[in-house]
Parts: sequence; structure tokens; C-alpha cells
Amino acid sequence: MRPADFDDLILMLMEGEVEPNGTDMIVLLRASELAKGETESDWSGSPMIAEIAALASQAFSDDPAEIEPAREVLFALRQSEASDAVGDREEGVRQSEAILRQVDAARFPVTAAGAHLKLGGALPKLSWSDHGVDRSVLRRAAAHLERALALLPDEEADLRAMARYNAALAFRDLWQSGDEWDDDDDDRGKALEHGLAALAAMDRGEFSGDRSAMSRAVLGVLMADGEPRDPQARDQTIAVLQTWLASREGKSLPRTERRALKEACDHLITGRDRG
Repeated sequence: MRPADFDDLILMLMEGEVEPNGTDMIVLLRASELAKGETESDWSGSPMIAEIAALASQAFSDDPAEIEPAREVLFALRQSEASDAVGDREEGVRQSEAILRQVDAARFPVTAAGAHLKLGGALPKLSWSDHGVDRSVLRRAAAHLERALALLPDEEADLRAMARYNAALAFRDLWQSGDEWDDDDDDRGKALEHGLAALAAMDRGEFSGDRSAMSRAVLGVLMADGEPRDPQARDQTIAVLQTWLASREGKSLPRTERRALKEACDHLITGRDRG
């Protein structure tokens, strides 16, 4: 993006010719502060907002080496947000890739993680066609989600839980779509690891994903070879079943499905207690 294009966008936003979205509002507020000579400002309430404000400071700085990449990232962020508003998944992928080409992940880890997270959520939906699933696209999605987890600080618990949730599904799909002679134990193990972590995050109220879908995914991994014989896998299966049956989603299951899950849980508990 040329500097003049960014300046034109800011002018149109200020004059009401373009309706601002969330990213624009932060940029405009920071621009107003800078115009008043307020070089320091407290944006510590949210790491994501703080990073956008810092990018805005760079975009309006006097350092040519910082201006262009900061403006490119800010423009991609606003376009990504706009693509969400209209449900344009392909455009969201393009803008997220543009963010990752320009952003300094070491300085702006949450911004980079957000782009990885969006790619990890969108790519699996684009991997399916009439010819089946493109496992290379699923693999890219899983890698983006693990990169997001590596970048996100612990305080971004909701985003970390979202990454776990999507990673569990991506690795589950990779495991299920592999050829039977492929060694997919790593994918299966990661699906279980991320799935159990996502369920725990939902139990703590950190994320409001579809608990029933995640419970089914985790149980599918745990019980793929029939009744789990390994004590740890059996205990994990019992815990997932008990928590699911006690949850709001579990209580609203059809009676026959709920009864079958209750019987399966009781059977596993009986086997455990017998040693």
C-alpha cells in the first residue's frame, strides 16, 4: 500500500465516506492522540488492541522502514475484519496471509497469532470438495493453529481455547482421512491432546464452542479401536462421558442417545473398578 493510499483511507474514515470497523476505530483514536502530541498512551487492557495501537503509531511515524509494513498490516487487518462481516472466507484467507507476510511476530505476537488462527479455522472448510478432502490443506491449517498456540500468551485464554478446538478437529480429520497403512498415530495423539484441552477450557468457561461436537470427536479418537484397554485412555473416556452427560448439551440429547452413552460410561466404570 502506498502511503498516499493509507492517508486517503484515513481521510475518508474521518469524513464519514467509509464506515469504520473495529480496527479503524483504534487507528483513528491513536491518530487523534498523536495529533495532540500524546506519544504515550495506556492500551494495556487488551493485547490485541494494544498491538493495533502500536502499529498505528508506526504507521504515522517518521521512520520509512516502519511506515510501510505497519500500514500494510493495518490495511490487511481492516480488510480481514470486513471479510468476516460478509462471510467471505477466501478473502479472509488472503488478508491473513498478507498480515503474516508483513507483521513482525516477535513484536506483535497476538496480531500474528490472530492471522494464524483465522487461517487454521478457514482452511479446513476450503479443503473439502466433490473429490474428497485435500489433506495438504488440512495439514497447513493444523500447522497454523499450532503456531497460533505458540504465539498466544496465557492471558489470551479464549483465543488459545479456540485454537485448541480447531486444532483437535483438524488433526482428527487428518487422522480419519489418512490411508490405513499410513502411520497417523501422531495426528491421532494431537487430536486427543487438543480435544481434551478444549473440553477443559469449555468447562472453565473460557470458550463457548460446541461441546457436544468436541465430545463426539474426542470419544471417536479414544474409542476408535473399540473399548479402551489402556487405563489412562479409559479414565479419559469416562471423564469425557461423565462431563458431557452432566452438561447442558448432554442433558438435551435424545433419550436413546443419552441412555446409550450412560450405559457405555457405566460399563467402563465397572471394568475399571474390577481392575
